[in-house]
Amino acid sequence: MTNGGLPTESLLQIVQEVSWGSYSGWRRDLLSCAPVCYEWSFSLDLLLSDFQVPQNPSTRTCPPNPHALGKALAERPALGLSIKHLNTQYFRGPYWHLRNRDDSASLAAFTADLIAILHTARNLQNLEVLYPDGSQTEALASALYGLRHLSTFSTGKNNSVYPGDDGVISIVQLAYCLASWPSLKSLNMHGTQSPTMTESTAALRPPVCALAELTIKNVSMSGRELMHMMSSSLRTLERITLDSISGITNAGLRTFLDAISQNVSRLTIRHTGVSWCAGAEEERALNATIGKMRRLELLGVSGDVATELMLHRRPGMFISSRADGDLISRSALPVIKLRFHNVAGLPVSITCVDWSG
Repeated sequence: MTNGGLPTESLLQIVQEVSWGSYSGWRRDLLSCAPVCYEWSFSLDLLLSDFQVPQNPSTRTCPPNPHALGKALAERPALGLSIKHLNTQYFRGPYWHLRNRDDSASLAAFTADLIAILHTARNLQNLEVLYPDGSQTEALASALYGLRHLSTFSTGKNNSVYPGDDGVISIVQLAYCLASWPSLKSLNMHGTQSPTMTESTAALRPPVCALAELTIKNVSMSGRELMHMMSSSLRTLERITLDSISGITNAGLRTFLDAISQNVSRLTIRHTGVSWCAGAEEERALNATIGKMRRLELLGVSGDVATELMLHRRPGMFISSRADGDLISRSALPVIKLRFHNVAGLPVSITCVDWSG
């Protein structure tokens, strides 16, 4: 076959046909043959590169068995370098029941297999991890530290089944990740694990990434911790969502908002204001910083991080999020689309919906 020069595209079709079966037998043989034949190796690179859930479900093939994949990559670890995109939901076909967390043994096995895969996938660029075994957090974090080419990292989207999800790693482990991922541009964190007795936030390593997008939800984090982990991204962050964060004060939030005010274009702050308890003489964080956010295009607010004074700080700069797009494009002034809920000083009749201007 090598001498015949069979086109790589044809070889890829053969490999993809095998992918409809379970990831054992034939597929392990293909991985074993890849180091011998360049054409096979190139085709497998294309097959292995993307383990994401496809946009179009109809194009999805039968997901591989993660245990067989991990074992095969352990035998040929160099092929793990071909993996560029990985989402744990990709494997949900035969393991859909794991999302119900009823089978702890299977969940533990799945997480161990994921860790084995990550140890070989050193060129991974996009990773989303949902519902791993919490008892293997340290081993999982250790595998994550080596992903120096990672550009996008997500620990899952909001879900109604497990709204109190404990997350994937701890705040301290996240800090170590940010100190190991120089290429990271987007971070999406939903929940965190509790730190272990051996972890200390006092010894956090400085981050090396320059994030453009940040989403943090259902996380306990102090203002000092937030500023430390974002210290290398304060001049690059453009899209920010802070949702249900406990542990941060109004003063801590104000410090962060002031630091990112020159570059932020989209900002959402939800369900966190009640715990900040700004003092009577302390100005709300958003009131104090909104005037500096000259690039802001979209603002979403829920809670007491702002009052009606925020509107007066940027007179004429707010429009309805339902406003005519042509009107926005023709405006000579920068404008801000505004969504808010339960903002002090504004009537309930208009704070429960997008502002009409």
